[in-house]
Amino acid sequence: MISFSNDITHRNFTLGQDGNRFTVRIRTPQTGGNATDGEFSFGKIEARKPTHVIVSYFEGNVYCYIDGELAHVSNGIQGDFSNWELYPLLFGDEASGGRNWEGKLSYIAIYSRFVGVEEATHKFTVVPKNK
Repeated sequence: MISFSNDITHRNFTLGQDGNRFTVRIRTPQTGGNATDGEFSFGKIEARKPTHVIVSYFEGNVYCYIDGELAHVSNGIQGDFSNWELYPLLFGDEASGGRNWEGKLSYIAIYSRFVGVEEATHKFTVVPKNK
């Protein structure tokens, strides 16, 4: 869905899909150049159902929200972003192609800070709902 990556083996982060679940990779010095040691899945993706998703990280803590509600908390990813590299920010596929995501993305925001529970709930309530 969204990737900050150079190709399928070099990434800073990815929010993707594996089956009917969201999957996330976050690169730190501990998770490797492709962030495979920092990969996890959460939630359920339903076809043709608009879903509001937030993934927020601060060192050692990941909070994931679906439709304003906390869906996943983990302290399994350790480290900072000191090993991130300059890669393209991609939407819907990898830079090399071949992994086309056929959903629709809207109201995308990327912050340089953590988003807590109250803020995530508020953000969900202010996003226009698709009818």
